[in-house]
Amino acid sequence: MAPDDIAPRPVRDIVPSVCPHDCTSTCALEVERLDDRTIGRVRGSQRNTYTAGVICEKVARYGQRIHHPDRLLQPLRNPMVRAAYISEAARRLELDERQLVQHVGAANAEPGRRAGSPGK
Repeated sequence: MAPDDIAPRPVRDIVPSVCPHDCTSTCALEVERLDDRTIGRVRGSQRNTYTAGVICEKVARYGQRIHHPDRLLQPLRNPMVRAAYISEAARRLELDERQLVQHVGAANAEPGRRAGSPGK
């Protein structure tokens, strides 16, 4: 659905928000709220001096994606995936994490647990 295909709706208000993506930019956002369950345009906030109001294309199109009529509402299932494969993958990840902790130390090993800017 192209942006021009959507009939304009009145903006109820603009609310501050933050980007849900796990990148180092930690973008502050301004989101148009059309009603209690619908958002309009998403813009970068000028109050974030690091990004100066610039946001990535993925986030700029959030409103179009989450309200698109063809959006998947439930995850797709692959019938070939078995619980045994999932258990084996979890066991391997745990083993890899233990090896990482031994190699670099516990304070430096937090794979998959970062949340935006490292604060340095």
